[in-house]
Amino acid sequence: MEGHSSADPVTGGRVTYVAIAPATHAHPRNDSASIVQLDDGSLFMVWIEMHASELGGHDEAPSSIASMRSTDGGLTWREHRIEQTPGGDTHSVYNPSLIVLPDGELLFFYLQYHHLVWNDPLQASGCLRRSADGGRTWSDETRIWDHEGYGCANHTFTRLADGRLLKSIEYLPVWGSYPAMTSRSGCFVSDDDGHTWRPPASLVHLPLRGTMENHIAETAHGHLLMCMRNQLGSVFLSRSQDRGETWSLPQSSGLSCCESMPSLTRIPTTGDVLLIWNHSEFDPTYDHSGKRTPLTCAVSGDGGSTWGPPKDLEDDPSIEFTNVACSYTREGKAIVTYLTSQMEHPDHPGKLGRAAMSLKGAIFDMEWLYDSDD
Repeated sequence: MEGHSSADPVTGGRVTYVAIAPATHAHPRNDSASIVQLDDGSLFMVWIEMHASELGGHDEAPSSIASMRSTDGGLTWREHRIEQTPGGDTHSVYNPSLIVLPDGELLFFYLQYHHLVWNDPLQASGCLRRSADGGRTWSDETRIWDHEGYGCANHTFTRLADGRLLKSIEYLPVWGSYPAMTSRSGCFVSDDDGHTWRPPASLVHLPLRGTMENHIAETAHGHLLMCMRNQLGSVFLSRSQDRGETWSLPQSSGLSCCESMPSLTRIPTTGDVLLIWNHSEFDPTYDHSGKRTPLTCAVSGDGGSTWGPPKDLEDDPSIEFTNVACSYTREGKAIVTYLTSQMEHPDHPGKLGRAAMSLKGAIFDMEWLYDSDD
């Protein structure tokens, strides 16, 4: 099936915005992407493509994993294909992650949800396929975990300098709201390029719904940094000095936020870490504890101890921006993907819109992050 992004790229200042997969009646939610650059320079992307149902764009709606490719640095996308569909006892497939290994082999992770009902025990499997031809064909499915209470966010593989591979996860035996649900975060570990995995040796926790949708980055100082979604009004950070085996008690970064997923990645050219999050005012009386806008970037050159000046990617007060993924190209650009959705009620107490949720991209040169004049 041939397909491409349906709107021309729009440049705003030094950032180019791309409507990658707008919501449609057939697919009311396109979300949670992961992008890698292949050996030939092209980009390969996977994301959640939800199917029309009475659930609209809500998390529990049925979904598949779709893919597209770009040969112009993410400005246009083509070759739409379905990579994974639900079947058997699988309700939906969700939150994909990609990573290219040093030998060029591509790993493709996705969640299979077997039981996803509010305030019920979660049953999910973490699935993995491999490709030696850039995602044209895939190996048989293997599972990192099978019918257990683990979940994860999209685009959350981390490969360390020594070759260790981490897969960020959260353990949430019950899917739902506090006090029924309280989530703990950590990572599965592989020392053989993802052929075998060990479960988390430790998990970190915070009050209320706990720690969710964590991202891990290796800092230039050699330790690991984990950020996590939570309900406490700040981006919280945890550290590991032993390559992801154990983690420190999460502490506030001092950066305010609502309850929404932050993204944390290492910038390849500098070794600094880039945080992308909703730099909004914390309001526990608002839907998800504050607006999921603006969508903001900040860089840390000291392993997350301090953060540089914030730069907003999006700041419309009536639109939700969330579920971020950030990839880097060999041409010195960052490609950030995220969900956009018009809020049903932007004014207090707020209500998120779940009828039409689109996948959008922002592309910029890395110099923009460090330019204090812009």
